[in-house]
Amino acid sequence: MIDILIVDDEETTRKGLESSIDWQSHGLRVSGTAASAFDALAAIEETTPGIVILDIKMPEMDGLELLEIINEKYPSLKVILISGYDDFSYAQKAVSGHAFCYILKPIDDDQLLQKVLEAKDIIVREQKKLQEDRELRRQFEESLPVLRGSFMSRLVKGQLAQAPHVREQAKFLGIEPDARSYLLIVFDLEPLSPQKADGPAERDFLRYAVTRYAEERLGALNSCVSFDIDEYSGVLLSGRNIDKPAVCEVCRKVKNWANQSANLAATIGLGSIVGDIESLGDSYHRALKALELRLIKGRNVVIDSEELGSRGDYGESCLRLDGTLRRLKNDFLGSIKAEDTGAVNRLMEEVASALEHWIGRDVEQKERLLFILSYYFMELLIALSLASDAFYSERKDL
Repeated sequence: MIDILIVDDEETTRKGLESSIDWQSHGLRVSGTAASAFDALAAIEETTPGIVILDIKMPEMDGLELLEIINEKYPSLKVILISGYDDFSYAQKAVSGHAFCYILKPIDDDQLLQKVLEAKDIIVREQKKLQEDRELRRQFEESLPVLRGSFMSRLVKGQLAQAPHVREQAKFLGIEPDARSYLLIVFDLEPLSPQKADGPAERDFLRYAVTRYAEERLGALNSCVSFDIDEYSGVLLSGRNIDKPAVCEVCRKVKNWANQSANLAATIGLGSIVGDIESLGDSYHRALKALELRLIKGRNVVIDSEELGSRGDYGESCLRLDGTLRRLKNDFLGSIKAEDTGAVNRLMEEVASALEHWIGRDVEQKERLLFILSYYFMELLIALSLASDAFYSERKDL
């Protein structure tokens, strides 16, 4: 339903326009009438009509002056000017004043209805387009993390190094393109306790919640955006200066929140601070290497890449195998408890395939890869032992 405001200083004209046409049958409604320009402005403010039928000749302020105010304050309103004077100068002023149309008195109801319906059609199209634009904007905002993750993945892997519009793309995705300092942080989130692991959908929601919490907290220090990259969640800080000790402290608070509120272990790797967006690959790879130290320090810790150096470099192969094993851990536990031999065999084949793949890619890391595998199976035995105690306490077979 589109609302109409009728503005005329003559009461008979106002009542006639209101009652002479069955507005409602055409999806229209007279929301109010006004006898002066000042009353009209108050009515527009109160009822927000879509169409104004406005007489040019009125006391105090004429219709053309009111039209100018309406165009400035309410540019989407469609104003139909009516006049008892067949004067070309008025029509010319109406057109230059962006009136929807100009109608002479005595008013022909059919002509007026036709013009009002034309105005209504335009309003409906504009509203539909606005709604589509809003829906498009909503869809864009929902897909923004995915788009940002794709952009960041290609950027840090050097796939956009020669692209001419990297900074334009970054700005479009809400990333500062010309900051003086950048820091990339990688979050490896997994269930804190295998026995309390949630389903995939719940885990994804909790990962999202932790990332959003991190973005809010870190956003108090610097400009901050979040994204997903490979199997990790990431946060990018940018600004004039980045206080890394303060960032580490906030990351520890995020880790504690993830433990307490989301039942997730949060191993957080901080990359190096770099001076331009094209160098983010360096920050990302330093963050990944910081995560490698979890093989020594354990999970659920905050690790600054500044700690790298004398501890050794476990390489991508060790990190990727470790990620695969941890991804399969809950499936292994569930399959063993359910005595699903087929599922266990399939999982073992996947582990063997991953091990063979990464040893083939980096044979120098063979001993470390085997150590990771043995450590993983030790974790499985410990988890199963804890679970078996619970079963035995109830005098049930595992």
